Amino acid sequence: MKTILGRLAGMDYRSYDHYDFWGSPPGITLRRRRNTLTLPFIGAAYVADIVFPMLFRQRAAPTLPLETMPEIMRAMGAYHRLSGDDAFEKDRPRLLREMLGHLGKTAHGVGVGHPFDWYTGTLIPAFTPCVPLSWNFAAYLLKNYPDNCGETLEGIGNFIYHDCNAQELTGGGSRITYTPLDRRWVVNANAAAATALWKLGERFGNGEWRARGEKILAYVLAQQQDDGSFFYFERGSVPDAENFIDCFHSAFILEHLMAWAADGHAGAGRALGRGLPWFAAAFVGENGSVRPFSVSHLPLAPMLDIRGCAGAISCLARASRIDPRYGELARRVLAHVLENMYDGVGGFYFRKYRFFTSRMNYIRWGAAPMLGALAIMAEEGAAK
Repeated sequence: MKTILGRLAGMDYRSYDHYDFWGSPPGITLRRRRNTLTLPFIGAAYVADIVFPMLFRQRAAPTLPLETMPEIMRAMGAYHRLSGDDAFEKDRPRLLREMLGHLGKTAHGVGVGHPFDWYTGTLIPAFTPCVPLSWNFAAYLLKNYPDNCGETLEGIGNFIYHDCNAQELTGGGSRITYTPLDRRWVVNANAAAATALWKLGERFGNGEWRARGEKILAYVLAQQQDDGSFFYFERGSVPDAENFIDCFHSAFILEHLMAWAADGHAGAGRALGRGLPWFAAAFVGENGSVRPFSVSHLPLAPMLDIRGCAGAISCLARASRIDPRYGELARRVLAHVLENMYDGVGGFYFRKYRFFTSRMNYIRWGAAPMLGALAIMAEEGAAK
């Protein structure tokens, strides 16, 4: 962890971000029109998606990736507790101030958004609060500053409860959107919303928030497939060719279910009983390699993706409390990452394709998630 933290500190915790061609309007259009006639264009776009990030870096300015700050601050705290070394302690308050200074405002509250515009059927402007990012920050504040940051925590709860588009469902469930500006039903975002409203409702004694959290969890549990998996989008809400099942979003959902199960929720426990064995079998190879997708929406998917590797380690390390064998699996994944995806000086390769390895070290996509995964391994005892 020290080497990674030192590398990040040397970059002032800022980096370039990768350009996601397949998530852009032209990429989405090309994906939806896959056929024999478009294959040459898809092949050219595949090459461009690999090459463009390297060209983009030549003209882009590094930014503070807000999504990763809670992960980095958590890892700083874990490193200090485990080693006694306070080399990075001075940076934690500064990063917290930067986070608080860049929160996006909504009609009723505040939240965390990406510091760049992004596209999902409609343009989402920079700093628009997103549910998963906002809960990740709230979780850090609840653990480390439960009393000093009450106004921010309440603002995040208000944003999730009031400002995201919500819909009550037949049977007692409820679902909400990823941001206030879109109409997507994303399963991992609903898992984050359920946990956020439950935990923040407990913090502020707000029964309405807790009740909504339970309803959203019911929706998430209903989205689980018979084999234990979860699609990214709600089943049937997008064309089948647009939906996918990937490693790190699946890991997010399972980690939220672990939090509910730890609070005694029987339905979450049953879902984990199916979800964790499926996750290990679907994504982790015998040699510790991690498949980025079990069902892909991309014309050509990478063979290895560092975000997927980090998600697998994090999820499996947490699951070691349930079964120590998951801790062993996490160690196997880490060994494979260190051999194939680590640059030896505190950075991680972005992706491995069949004939090419992108060695870009992105904070948001690679270094910070891996740092967070290592911290979880250490604190859960899975790193032994």
